[in-house]
Amino acid sequence: MVSHTLTNFEIDDSNEQILVRDSTIQNEIHRYTYDGQLVETQKVPLAFWDMALIDKNEIALYRSFSQLKKEGDFLSTTDFNFHNLLLYKNSKLIQGYLPYDTTITVQSDVLNTKKNFYRSNGTTLFCQPYDYKIYEIKQDGIRPIYEFVFPNKYSLPVDFNSDKSYCGKKISYLKQKPDKIFTLSDMYKVGHQLYFTFFSYNLSSIIFAYDLNSHSLTPLFKLPSNKNVNFLPLGRSLHAADATSIYTSLPSAEFVKYSWQMKKMQENQLPLNVRQLLKSISNRDNPIIIQLYPKQK
Repeated sequence: MVSHTLTNFEIDDSNEQILVRDSTIQNEIHRYTYDGQLVETQKVPLAFWDMALIDKNEIALYRSFSQLKKEGDFLSTTDFNFHNLLLYKNSKLIQGYLPYDTTITVQSDVLNTKKNFYRSNGTTLFCQPYDYKIYEIKQDGIRPIYEFVFPNKYSLPVDFNSDKSYCGKKISYLKQKPDKIFTLSDMYKVGHQLYFTFFSYNLSSIIFAYDLNSHSLTPLFKLPSNKNVNFLPLGRSLHAADATSIYTSLPSAEFVKYSWQMKKMQENQLPLNVRQLLKSISNRDNPIIIQLYPKQK
């Protein structure tokens, strides 16, 4: 009997269904009703790592530089075997983007984040390891909309994705060069602010805000915790965004430590719901979700 591991999911409002990826089988999408009844299981011809619903019948799939195994491991081979981004519609693969060469990058080279697709205010953004471009995905395809330029100390070599000498050695290289940024992550746009994190072996989980108008870059952890944010910490991890706000989180144990400062210094200035939270929180509680409303100039 095959066990299943249900990982990332998408909400299909138009069909009132929940789409769930099975990371054990790697090429299955399970569709459930809102009350948990299985509607169908869709078998994609190729394995994939992450997915995003583009419309009710179209799904974007991230392949994570997957290597084809012996014939028959998956349903069939296709014209899109070595494309990192696929569009899947009406149970068929219809297009492939971002081709890769398995003599340059093998799957054991890849350092993945938990997610590759990010949605905010109706826009779906995509990023992949070893690529400093951010792509927007629509029904008619994808296009790069932002490109990050880092100082040489933090940038990958220009031939990192073309020189075969790095094949099978990319992670070893990154461990030897721990300042090198190997992936962008947590990409959300709210108003004229672009929020993101990036990862190297020396840097991770730092939330940045980039102002698309003034071209200024601000790490959120450097912003003061004052009455404008109800004296709350701004969070460690970035999870989601809507039209007007971003959602971050903080481990409950860290929030408890921070709460002692808040109780001592500013408790009389805190809103009632925050004071109640400070009284009830414990180290073992779930992470605290923080909703932040960026100021729009």
